[in-house]
Formats: sequence, C-alpha cells, structure tokens
Amino acid sequence: MSYIVMVLFFLLILGLGTLLGFVLNNAWAGAIITGIISFVYFLVITMVGNSAMMNLGRAKPADPQKHQELINIVEELSIAAGFKKAPKVYIIEDESLNAFATGTKPEKSAVAVTSGLLKKLNRTELEGVLSHEISHIKNRDSMLMLYAIMFSGIVVILSRMLIRGFIFGSGSRDNKGVAGVILIIVGLVLALLAPLFALLIRLAVSRQREYVADANGAILTRYPDGLADALEKIKNEDHTVKNIEPSISPLFIENPLGNKKQFLSNLFSTHPPIDERIRRLREM
Repeated sequence: MSYIVMVLFFLLILGLGTLLGFVLNNAWAGAIITGIISFVYFLVITMVGNSAMMNLGRAKPADPQKHQELINIVEELSIAAGFKKAPKVYIIEDESLNAFATGTKPEKSAVAVTSGLLKKLNRTELEGVLSHEISHIKNRDSMLMLYAIMFSGIVVILSRMLIRGFIFGSGSRDNKGVAGVILIIVGLVLALLAPLFALLIRLAVSRQREYVADANGAILTRYPDGLADALEKIKNEDHTVKNIEPSISPLFIENPLGNKKQFLSNLFSTHPPIDERIRRLREM
C-alpha cells in the first residue's frame, strides 16, 4: 500500500510537471525538472521531516523531569514494539485531548501529546493512546503520511503554477491544432482536480490505518479497554487543537480541526467514526 501511494503521488507530480512544461513549450524539460525537484524534496523530508511536523503542530520537546512518566511510557512501549531507540517525546501546550506521531522509521521518529491529554487521562489510558501512536510508527504509517502531506504541498503548488501558465503563458497560443487544444483542456482539468486527488489519497490512507493502529496498540498493551477508555474521553472532551497547520490533521489520533474547519466533514473525514473504533476495541 505504501509503495502504491508513493507511485500515485509521483505520477501525479510528474504529469503536472510535464503539462507545465508543455504550456511553456518544453514538456520534456518540465518533466525532468519536476522529477529532480521531487527527488530532492524527498531527501529533505527524510532528513528534517520530524522537525517540520513538530513545528507545524507547535510541539516542544518534553521536559525530562516534568514529563518523566510520559517518557517512561514511551520507552516501555518502544521496547515492547521492538524498537532499537525510543521516539523523541514532545508536548503541545493545549487544553484539548489529542496526540500524533511522525517519522520515516522507528529510529528517527517522534510522538507528541497535548498538555490537556496528560492532565485528564490516567496512566492506563495514556498507555493506550501512546500504544496507538507507537503502532503507527511501527507500521510505517507515520512515514507514509509524512510523505503524503509533503507531496500534497508540491501538487498544490504545481497545480497553481499550471493554471497561471494556462492563463498568462504563451504555450497555449503556440501549441495549435486539435491535439494541442485537447491536451490543454485535459491539463486544465487535471490542474483543477489534482489537489482534490492528493487530498483523497491522504484521507484514504489515514482512515484505513487508524483501525490497524488501534488493534496493534491493544496488542502492545494487552489491554484494549485502555485505548477504548481514552477514546471515550477524547470523544466527550474538546479535541480541537488550536493554531496548528491543517495539513497535518490526519496524523492526530482524532480530528484536531473541529467541525467548523472541516467543511466537507460529512464526505471526506480524516478519521473513521470514533464510536466504531471504540466498539471494535471493546470486542477484542
């Protein structure tokens, strides 16, 4: 699944780059330049992706003394998951109940929890939430979502450039003929729909993997009710995290944006229904 998603993103980006080159009268140059930029971007994400996600989530490194219990839980779950090195631990100063994980591999990963989560969950419930996030890292969901979020940004940028190229560029005037007109129409449609395609890929991956992370988290702690109880509290409390970048919302254990900011919440939810997640955990 991970490779399929990466291939889809790469083909989408390459297609947009080729069309952009066509608009500027050099399709091959557009494809090559876009491919090189995407590869360089891929390397940058691999090296600094964790820091970027934590900055977008307004997360700060946990204090070893103040948050000792939290760090201990992460270390214990990391050992149970077979990690050689525990993820770095971060705190989001926010009264909401939420958490997320990121990283390209277990040795280069990080987990973040809100201060509200620490205050209102007991140790067993906190273990449940963290086991869910550790499972995302172990299953490489965090890696997949990290790349999906970053490459979605490239798709949006290329789409906007392509639309402006059609409007202001000279390529549409120089490429005449039926084939050229058809390609321009197809390119314009793709430019308009590409961000939606990128969003759908991201959301589909997020929803699919939440159930798996719930189940694997329950296996790590051997106590499904711990995560189920935590999800009950998260459901009944405020889980809207203020001032975060909306693009990282699929990383969180529950939608951090709130219904007001999710104008297509009924159609495209970043997370599966929390009641269904709780039901499945209770039945384990």
